[in-house]
Amino acid sequence: MAVNGRGRLRQVDAVLDEARGVAEREEPQSNSPEDIGYLPPERVAELARPPLARCRSCKAAVYWAVTGTGAAMPVDAEPSADGTLSLRWNGRRVLAVYVDASFSGPRRLAHFARCPDAGKWRKRL
Repeated sequence: MAVNGRGRLRQVDAVLDEARGVAEREEPQSNSPEDIGYLPPERVAELARPPLARCRSCKAAVYWAVTGTGAAMPVDAEPSADGTLSLRWNGRRVLAVYVDASFSGPRRLAHFARCPDAGKWRKRL
């Protein structure tokens, strides 16, 4: 079954919501802080950072990013001078954007470039 980019993003959002323990989104019943989704400052600070994960093979710290086509991709958490990606955190998901050599911000590598077990995880056609 083919899934277009937008459908894949909805699937990624659903997986992220489930992992974070977010229930189905419902309309608020009132304007009370609990009903409109008020978060205390410490929770806001926690959500302001993208979630780190660990590679199941080499245990390196990675971010799971979404590419422009909606595919999930592990990206090394540590910046790299020879990186080809920039990460954008929009509060909901980490977006991977390809950048060229003139980009001046922190650049990162796709984790497949450094993981010793990358071949084990690649999708086969």
